Amino acid sequence: MNARFLCRTELLILCVASLYTGCTRIAPLHCAYTSSCATPIPISVDIIANRNGQRLRNRLLEQLHDIPMPTHELYKLKVTLTETVRAYGAFTTGSTGRQERGYIADFSLFKSQDLAQPVLSATAKAESTYDTALTSGEVIHTIFYAIDDALLEQVSTSIVEHLRMHFLKQQSTHP
Repeated sequence: MNARFLCRTELLILCVASLYTGCTRIAPLHCAYTSSCATPIPISVDIIANRNGQRLRNRLLEQLHDIPMPTHELYKLKVTLTETVRAYGAFTTGSTGRQERGYIADFSLFKSQDLAQPVLSATAKAESTYDTALTSGEVIHTIFYAIDDALLEQVSTSIVEHLRMHFLKQQSTHP
């Protein structure tokens, strides 16, 4: 038998088996590791510029499933992410001993039918400092990534908590 024929046959068998067992549900990539993606959320998150903006957006999409909110209205979340880097502790050689790294996320929540007036606008911040004096380039790169990851998680959690509080207030005033 031909190897190409076997591959096609195996593929056909896998397709039939998946249809038979009901394993055809396709989930978005940002929800690959959670079971909460089966239920759609009534908040869409706009594209956030840059790589770290997309990392923040993916974290937000993961965390928004945990917010109790009214499902009869659709919302749009717009986020502007700004990175801040500040060196201090300068030596006489011109190098710095410490660096402060942070993110500022200005965000607004809009009702989908009224994108002119936000229902919530706020700012989430996260920052960290680290020692750069006696660290090599590869270690600095690893530290940058780990700190960025922690900072983006902190910003995402702060945004989600702002949204959670907004929806809880809304539910308490309109039972």
